[in-house]
Amino acid sequence: MKEVMLRYAFPIRCKDIRADSEGNPVEVRAEMFSKEELTNSNKKLKGILHWISAKHALDCELRLYDRLFTVREPGEYDDVTEVVNPQSLRILKGAKINPYIFGILHLLQEAAANSLFL
Repeated sequence: MKEVMLRYAFPIRCKDIRADSEGNPVEVRAEMFSKEELTNSNKKLKGILHWISAKHALDCELRLYDRLFTVREPGEYDDVTEVVNPQSLRILKGAKINPYIFGILHLLQEAAANSLFL
């Protein structure tokens, strides 16, 4: 199972994921690393999880970008539309965002709208 760090906390190991009848995850069961594992391990964790409650989060739309083409050299094809990656842009509606991050993004967007980029 995956091992990750909880932001501002400690590493955990996923032990089980419980899903509803449609296969959507509804519960994650994990265990904390033992003191011995923390002090005697050089493990590389898979990432850092930042958790926020849905009650305090804001709704947002995520745009996940991937490679535009499914091949390394699309110019070698007569019709490049044959090798366009259909998953090059995925839009996820109803995602949640930390209100503080939303505020920072809003300020950056305002600053960009008032600037001239050359």
